[in-house]
Amino acid sequence: MHSSSQTKRILDFLRKNAPHSYNAETLSKILKIPLNSVKVALHRLVEKNGIFPDSPGYYAAYIDISLLSQLKNPPTTLHGIMLECKTINELQKCIDGIPSKEYSNEALKLLGVLDFLPTSNYRYYKVLWFEGRRITITIHLQGKLDIYINSTDNPIIYPDFLRILSYLEGFLEKLAPLHDKRVVQLLEVGVAKDYKQLRLDGVKSVSLKSFTNAFMSKV
Repeated sequence: MHSSSQTKRILDFLRKNAPHSYNAETLSKILKIPLNSVKVALHRLVEKNGIFPDSPGYYAAYIDISLLSQLKNPPTTLHGIMLECKTINELQKCIDGIPSKEYSNEALKLLGVLDFLPTSNYRYYKVLWFEGRRITITIHLQGKLDIYINSTDNPIIYPDFLRILSYLEGFLEKLAPLHDKRVVQLLEVGVAKDYKQLRLDGVKSVSLKSFTNAFMSKV
């Protein structure tokens, strides 16, 4: 792809997401442009006053008349999402009907197919990347699954949220019932509006279905 075309894509993305700022690594993953090309394009855009360094290593587009509507009514965005649900099947191996501290052969086979890796305290984990966002999935022996979506550098708006959920539903189809949002719990989330991050304090958890409905009403 021609460098001028790549530069335009980067500028269009930053303008679309103004005033949020992004680093070169995140832009490379989101736009699927080689990292070195992104760095060159960012340098050129700064020289041409199309964008500015918002903080060390991060860049944002200047706001002009065409983008004022984003300041008047900025989108609600999410950060640091933690989801939890039960696995579809029991994971523990039972000996004479008594659960042991081992995974069943069926569970180990499935975790192996999905490339989960063992960690401490009888847990397995998997790191995924989706649209520039790091997703960490942790499996517990007792049949619990945790999903942490790190989106600090790339805040999530409602359509993003639906795409991430759809992706996770497909990936975890054999392991967790993510398609049924009534049984998935939202344990933690950061919500931003007017570009000031807020925390939902005092709430232990809500169902993913309830949260998705509430989020949709804000877009």
